[in-house]
Amino acid sequence: RDTVSLDERVQTYDVDFQHRFALPLRQEIVWGLGYRLTSDRFRNSANTIVLKDARDISLYSAFLQDEIKLIPDRLSLTLGSKLLHNDYTGFEVQPSARLLWQAAKAHTFWTAVSRAVRTPDRFRENSTLNVAGTGAGFVKVQGNDQLQSEAVMAYELGYRTTPFEQLSLDIATFYTHYDHLTYSSTVNSLTSRYANNASARTSGVEVAADWRPVDWWSLRPALTYFQATMEG
Repeated sequence: RDTVSLDERVQTYDVDFQHRFALPLRQEIVWGLGYRLTSDRFRNSANTIVLKDARDISLYSAFLQDEIKLIPDRLSLTLGSKLLHNDYTGFEVQPSARLLWQAAKAHTFWTAVSRAVRTPDRFRENSTLNVAGTGAGFVKVQGNDQLQSEAVMAYELGYRTTPFEQLSLDIATFYTHYDHLTYSSTVNSLTSRYANNASARTSGVEVAADWRPVDWWSLRPALTYFQATMEG
């Protein structure tokens, strides 16, 4: 990335391992490990200043998932979690649970609850942005090395029906709550700082269909209603 305000070079290296095996009582386990190294280099400008212009960032991850067939071909429960260790906030846990019910051959219901995080980044941690063109002249936005991860709790409920082989219909509703969103706080009249002082809620409904009138032609209409509320 080479622009007037910032020159950035990033190299990313990933290593992943995954293993799947079955257990008695109709359980299937999937687990894995991962490591990511991100090496970046920045050239600062008058508009953007990164306090440390070169840094190597490590991300360690692990996950475990257990799919339990409570009633074969009818009811299944999937439990799992992802564990992260990053250089910004340390350990993070992202659990999830999903229940699937095959009520009949053409009717399937499912529900899920999950948690996810978004960790801070280099710019929000230790950079300074000089913003020109405001009524007060130059305004500074400073980084904050005490930021927490943004977190979301997601709740989902869905239904799928296949009235005949060429047509399937999906309906899904969702509600999500975001906490510790990164916004800004005022330091003085000309300076602000990134801070975890915002939250948000979203909800909505998604409807989608997959219709294949003939083998070589498919139609996939979809409609989404989405509502979001933010508090800062």
